[in-house]
Amino acid sequence: MVLGLKLALRRLLKAPAFAAAALLMLALGVAMSTLSFTTTNGVLLRPLPFHDPGQLVAVSTVSPQFSLPMLTPASALAIREQLREVGDFGLVIRQNRNVAEPGQPAQQRFGMAVSANVLALLGVQPVLGRGFLPGEDAPNQPPVMLLTDRFWRQHFGADPGVLGKVLRVQAANFTVIGVLPPIFDEVLLWSGCDYVTLMTVWPNWSGDYGGKWMGLMGRLMSGVSLGRAQVQLDALARQLGQQHPAEMASDSFRLEPLGPSVVTPQIRMIYWLVVALSVFVLVIACANLAAVQLARAFGRQGELAIRAALGATRRDLLVALAAECVLLAIAGTALGLMLTYGTSALFSRWVVGSALPMDARVVAFGVAAGLLSALCFGLAPGWLMSRNLAQTLKEEGRTSTASRGQNRLKHVLIAGQLGLALVLVSTAASLVLGVRAFSQRERGWRAEGLVSTAFQVPWDWVQKEQQEPRLARLLEKKLGAVPGVERVAVTTGVLLYGDQSLESLFIDGREAAVAGREPKTYLGEVNASFFATLGVTLREGRLWTAEWRRSNPPVAVVSATTAKRFWPGGSALGQRIRLGKETAWRQIIGVVSDASYAIDYETPPTDLQVYRPCEENASAWYGVILQTQQPALALEKSIRAVFADIDPDIMVVKVAGVRRSWRAWPRPVR
Repeated sequence: MVLGLKLALRRLLKAPAFAAAALLMLALGVAMSTLSFTTTNGVLLRPLPFHDPGQLVAVSTVSPQFSLPMLTPASALAIREQLREVGDFGLVIRQNRNVAEPGQPAQQRFGMAVSANVLALLGVQPVLGRGFLPGEDAPNQPPVMLLTDRFWRQHFGADPGVLGKVLRVQAANFTVIGVLPPIFDEVLLWSGCDYVTLMTVWPNWSGDYGGKWMGLMGRLMSGVSLGRAQVQLDALARQLGQQHPAEMASDSFRLEPLGPSVVTPQIRMIYWLVVALSVFVLVIACANLAAVQLARAFGRQGELAIRAALGATRRDLLVALAAECVLLAIAGTALGLMLTYGTSALFSRWVVGSALPMDARVVAFGVAAGLLSALCFGLAPGWLMSRNLAQTLKEEGRTSTASRGQNRLKHVLIAGQLGLALVLVSTAASLVLGVRAFSQRERGWRAEGLVSTAFQVPWDWVQKEQQEPRLARLLEKKLGAVPGVERVAVTTGVLLYGDQSLESLFIDGREAAVAGREPKTYLGEVNASFFATLGVTLREGRLWTAEWRRSNPPVAVVSATTAKRFWPGGSALGQRIRLGKETAWRQIIGVVSDASYAIDYETPPTDLQVYRPCEENASAWYGVILQTQQPALALEKSIRAVFADIDPDIMVVKVAGVRRSWRAWPRPVR
């Protein structure tokens, strides 16, 4: 065997052009397929780097309208308390905040706020300092925080003296008590996390069945299956539905493994589709390799026939040909894996925002894909050439044309390549056309000439707004004075992201639906100039004006679909509705065109939309959309200066044009 490989190597060295072309085709095919599998493996298959990751779970809320990886605070606390016999559960909130050392300018950082038991249930211990103590998340405890290894090294140069330092997070001072191990940075669930703070668990949360904004993860006890825990979770959901029918009657809970819990079925399908398409590319590359092999083999017909005439068996000839394929497969696969290793970090960071390592599963996939493909396609010409060599020897002196079998193989290879290429091209074209149609669809508002940003205000601003709302008008005045800005829209639910809240909708004069089964509507809280800024068309009636005050009678504007759904034979103007837990009826004063979300690729939970003045309620998160002919880059400095002048602790998310922001922005965590 060793002698056969040496002879095969000698033959390949005598044909450097063929060897280089074969290696390049195979390496590129292996690299492309393995790169796509690296991302899919890291997102869908790779276990979390914690102790016994199979027992780690996450809880989601499921209703007839949507499935959401968030719960109400009361639901989360009820699960923690009543499912103790099956597992330990911890509270989690993903957040982005302004973080700064005393006297230094603030920078936007992504982090997590967790209950005191989260690190223990993950099995994570700080490599420096200490972790959170039981009960340290109770009210009136000193604020403390942990830093991730990446942030510690990048921002503090891995200085052990970071312990005891004070960092300002939004407007509160936190003391650094420890540094987390590097494995914490590898988890895609909180990719890019810089810090972890303790979440204060307030007693009044036990009665808060309002908004769903609390994350819940847990570790099942040893021997407890996911199915058994789900049975108890279902029983608790029924109990809460009976106790709180208005808020919980239609909700249930779903328990799923923690790792893939943030990946929707649609996204899973896309990941596997990309892997399948890249494997098609590998197969085409190997078909090209087989065609090159076949062309090269034509020149060796006489050699093989003479060797057969001298006593070589068909097995001997196939072994000799296989030796070349083995060398090419090994070298091409190795080169492909080297290319994958060199580009995987960049590729995965571009796709999912975090570098994904090449583990044993990825290497095994690359080796299997390269070796099997190269051997299968590479041996086909040799197998055909070794057939009926006596006839080949007789024909050698008469003609140099290929035999019928050789022509058949050429035709099969050409047809196969053409078929696979057509599949790839048609699939890629369908994806491109689908994305183009999605981006150019009628949204009910214009994306051109808009610059957008989102920001979070400190808690003291929320309290001020509850007493006297003025932030929206202040922003409209100050940002409207920036040169080049024509209009300013302010909203607490950013239309670009599909981030408006869902609320129950009640219609005056109609029989109320069963508690918990009311129709759901998207609720947009916007200022008076929102509709003109985005070009949302007024179909009927009027809009509220900038002079609207909280003391005025409550009003609403509904979408055309909402008006048609509930008043198909008449007008919605003058009708009265209630939203969520409101006690007062609000009058509909206008009907506007439907507005779809820019980046919501999934089927929305409802097609109903209602708008009300954003000055009615205080919020921690706001979005601002500017109508301007200036590029975002030219306005960013002025926009940030306006926010800094209002309050330096206001955290501003990246300023971008609307089209760029669909991809460049993280979705705000509310």
